[in-house]
Amino acid sequence: STPPSPPLPPPSPLPPGWSMLTSTQDLREALAAESPTPGTLYMPEGTWLELGGEQLVVPAATVLEKPAGLSMVEAASLPLTFLTAWQMLVTRAAVEPGETVLIHAAGSGVGVMAVQIAKRYGATVIALASTEEKLAHARELGADHCILSADAGWYREARSLPFVGRTGVDVVFEHVGAATWANSIKIARRGG
Repeated sequence: STPPSPPLPPPSPLPPGWSMLTSTQDLREALAAESPTPGTLYMPEGTWLELGGEQLVVPAATVLEKPAGLSMVEAASLPLTFLTAWQMLVTRAAVEPGETVLIHAAGSGVGVMAVQIAKRYGATVIALASTEEKLAHARELGADHCILSADAGWYREARSLPFVGRTGVDVVFEHVGAATWANSIKIARRGG
């Protein structure tokens, strides 16, 4: 067999991360062969691949078993959404019990994970989302306060919460961008 060609350069713009799933077979066989098999999840680190082939060889250490209770789509989304939210809240913001976290787009995949992580760390969560349905889901996940972000007055409503007031929030979970940036900076407490 011919050796694999060198990795392709990263596509532009750079994607923030990705994952891939295959379909059925025994994980032990995959690890023994040091290649992925169906039913396993691959999490590449610093690897760029051209997708579309039928086979892929990866280091065995990057292959994880798909949790039995999750669909293929759910399992494929976890590395990107969970690890992005974890990096932002735990690694970068070092969220602590008792802090207030304002989460933009709480109905998105990353936002849903952020609500759960912030609550797990004992924070008070203010969830912003564009629809009542997304806010209802954020409430089910533990959000303490829910505000419609489609309303231009979300900033004033969040400021009116007694524990926010003039002081602001400890952490703004900002993954939306330019549309919310100015108010995100204004609502963050000094040093937050």
